[in-house]
Amino acid sequence: MSDVLIIVDYQKDFADGAIGSGRAVSICKKIENKAKSFLEKGGFVFCTMDTHGEDYMSTQEGKKLPVPHCIKGTDGIRLFGRLEAIVNESERAFTVAKDRFGSQDLPEAIRERLGYAPQSIEICGVVTDICVISNAVMLKSAFPEAEITIDASCCSGTSSEMHEKALDTMQSMQMTVINRNEQKTFSAAETAESIINWIRGIKEKTKARGFVIGISGGKDSSVAAALLAKSCGKDSVLGVMMPNGIQSDIEYSKELCEFLGIPNITVNIEQAYKGLISALDQEPNKQTKTNIAPRIRMTVLYAAAQDRGYLVCGTGNASEKYIGYFTKWGDGANDFNPIGSLTTEEVIAVGEYLGLPQKLTRKPPTDGLCGKTDEENIGFTYEILNRYIKTGECPDAEAKAKIDRMHAVSEHKRIPIPVF
Repeated sequence: MSDVLIIVDYQKDFADGAIGSGRAVSICKKIENKAKSFLEKGGFVFCTMDTHGEDYMSTQEGKKLPVPHCIKGTDGIRLFGRLEAIVNESERAFTVAKDRFGSQDLPEAIRERLGYAPQSIEICGVVTDICVISNAVMLKSAFPEAEITIDASCCSGTSSEMHEKALDTMQSMQMTVINRNEQKTFSAAETAESIINWIRGIKEKTKARGFVIGISGGKDSSVAAALLAKSCGKDSVLGVMMPNGIQSDIEYSKELCEFLGIPNITVNIEQAYKGLISALDQEPNKQTKTNIAPRIRMTVLYAAAQDRGYLVCGTGNASEKYIGYFTKWGDGANDFNPIGSLTTEEVIAVGEYLGLPQKLTRKPPTDGLCGKTDEENIGFTYEILNRYIKTGECPDAEAKAKIDRMHAVSEHKRIPIPVF
């Protein structure tokens, strides 16, 4: 085992936040286990922390990557998953803040804590082709006689191609790359149980009495509701059905609530929807009307939650988040989201592990307005999108261009609110 483990920038904004990805989220458990193993065997763990101020957009990095992330005082700067607790609970684990790709303070922090120059260093984290390689080069320069190892299976790049190129470069600089061809197999059981425990921790930490969740009858709300019921009991979950007038597939929502045995209410938003539209000074366009209903539903959920001392559970998945296929301050507003890091395929797998009927997990999602499926609306399949998110590969040039465009224009939905 190496003397030192360096975990580069494994923070919320790089995992499931402003510039996160499904690839970065997928290595969470491996990084946590690696950190615990190092500490249990007497090694030292150093976590670099990308740290920016509110002036980020005026910096050189901000001008070239105009997505605010890891801003001081925001949740996105925190270590992702259980890594934060692992670091806080050990006297041999440390964090090193940095405002640039490579940390100039890291080599000195290692010398100070160890009291000697390490003979071996292992590195993992994100992003392989930016901060991982930057810190690896700085450590190689600071400790030229140290054996430096990169665990490829615990790293995530901006794309699979860039990840591989960075590994090639580090290997050419006499660093050892391990687990390069190891691919993480998604485990629905492991993921579901981890989420269930995570939800229990949310409830305990916030002292919430329970959870409110909007029930649409689709896979996302079905799986999220099942995870809530499994974590804290069915009586801790309130399902809310919110048709806008007549909802043709509302029987799916009713069936889910009955299957899970959760308390539920129905709030028809038609009157509020029509009243709001008629009160506006002009007839709203089609897209505006489309977003009004989700925002009214958000108000309903928070009213029900506040009245009971509950939290609002989100139901958006990582695939939708990547292309901005959700309504800002509508279905995108919630207190926590148990499936936000899962692609559509992974949501289905978790639902079927939990025993949900396939008619709920595999029901083609629709927008509830024009009768089209989500895939018909967005113009490409979730299979293509999910492959692109996880690997950076897209065999369809037209689909790739559309995904990239949707990701870029929806950036405002994923970043913190700009504040002067």
